[in-house]
Amino acid sequence: MLQIDAVFVQHPELRRFFYDGKAVSHDDEIYPRVVSLAEMILDLMDNAATQLSRRDKYLWPAWYANLRDLYAQSPCLREHLQQHAAWYSRKLLSLLQQQT
Repeated sequence: MLQIDAVFVQHPELRRFFYDGKAVSHDDEIYPRVVSLAEMILDLMDNAATQLSRRDKYLWPAWYANLRDLYAQSPCLREHLQQHAAWYSRKLLSLLQQQT
């Protein structure tokens, strides 16, 4: 997650697409960067969803809440996951569906 935080520090203009519910247009010049970051975040989410069960259970509630909240607030994450659901684990898909 620190790598993703570093991206937001270096490129604060991207934050609105992940935390503020702003959608990005496919013809916007920033679109490729937003989609790349969406993929990076979903990869992290997938890793967390599949690996947390192997770690201390006290970590689960905070991580799962973080993942679900970020997903709920980000149109680009939802769109990317919808378009590429086959890339991600059933565990992540199930976790994020609990949000809706």
